[in-house]
Amino acid sequence: MQRLKVISKKFNGSFRSTSEGLHLDADSDHICVLARPDETFFYHSHGKSYPNRNGMLQYYFTDRWYNVMHMCDSTGSDWAMYINLCAPAVLDGDTLTWVDLDLDYLVTLDGEVKLLDEEEFIHNSKRWYYPRVMVDTVRAVAGNIAGLIEEASFPFNHAEQRAAYRRFVEQVPTGSSGT
Repeated sequence: MQRLKVISKKFNGSFRSTSEGLHLDADSDHICVLARPDETFFYHSHGKSYPNRNGMLQYYFTDRWYNVMHMCDSTGSDWAMYINLCAPAVLDGDTLTWVDLDLDYLVTLDGEVKLLDEEEFIHNSKRWYYPRVMVDTVRAVAGNIAGLIEEASFPFNHAEQRAAYRRFVEQVPTGSSGT
């Protein structure tokens, strides 16, 4: 396991957030990152860092238009999963970069599924001239997400991901660099 810097940007190239985590595994289509509760996220639009209160197992894909963040060590949150619709991720050495395309899904612990940020998607797609094919792709993926969540197969199998998170956390002591 090695440290991995995770950078998210907006379509116009501006930085959205920067964080770090442990790169657990990767295969031809996905990268798994462990973000422990002792990690921080820097949100560029706010100009400050926030603690990760929700220990997460994050899945980024090189061939899919979304990523999935499983909240596994929640403190006062009713979130189970957060799904960002985004361009496929790019892994370059110890840096993973992905482009946020505004639409998100939130799945609560009681199974409620919420589509978020529709207005932001419409606004930014006009403001930054999202290519038509990209808008169509994001809309198609958004239309399929609820069904994928209901199927609960990888990477939407939250109970299994929580169990995997616990196993990973036991392997890496708090504050460990993972190397």
